[in-house]
Amino acid sequence: MKVLPAAMRIEGKLAVVVGAGALAASAVRALLAAGAHVRVVAKRFPRGFLSSPAVERVRDDYRRRHLTGAALVVAAASNAINSRVKSDARAQRVILAVPDSPESGDIVLPPPEKAAPPSRLSELPVDLDDVYAKLAAVLSKVRPRALKLVPDARRRRAFFEALADDAFLDGIRRDGVGPALARAEKLLDTVIAMQDASL
Repeated sequence: MKVLPAAMRIEGKLAVVVGAGALAASAVRALLAAGAHVRVVAKRFPRGFLSSPAVERVRDDYRRRHLTGAALVVAAASNAINSRVKSDARAQRVILAVPDSPESGDIVLPPPEKAAPPSRLSELPVDLDDVYAKLAAVLSKVRPRALKLVPDARRRRAFFEALADDAFLDGIRRDGVGPALARAEKLLDTVIAMQDASL
């Protein structure tokens, strides 16, 4: 997957996050840091899920109408719901981000630790966009195998989250795509082995 490193101005605009798991919470933090108004749509919210005046919680099954007025939508729910979100985003021409499948979205959303308000974008490290482009390249290689061999959604999501943490990103910066891909494949092998052992 080829990407064009860019920054999106989302301050004051509506961003919709579908889902209330760890990936959704990370997306909400990143969007709040960038000054967005955030609408989170989920049937249930876990205890301790982010609470802020800038966060509108919608406790409901996802519907296309939840995207009304959105500049960006983050699909961070189950595969079935994400598929509907993608279709609706395309139909309504809303920019789409999919944290655990970046190649199927329009933008790659950074983890919250790397996000910053637009007024601070000039202070970000010059390699920030480059490292996420490399991360997307790694994900595009391992995702098909993960989807095929790790049917458990929680295990698969935990695997993708591990590839977006600071330690893994630091490894990409230090060593490049090849070694990072090798580490990702080794981690995936471990996840598969643990899954098989639990059967």
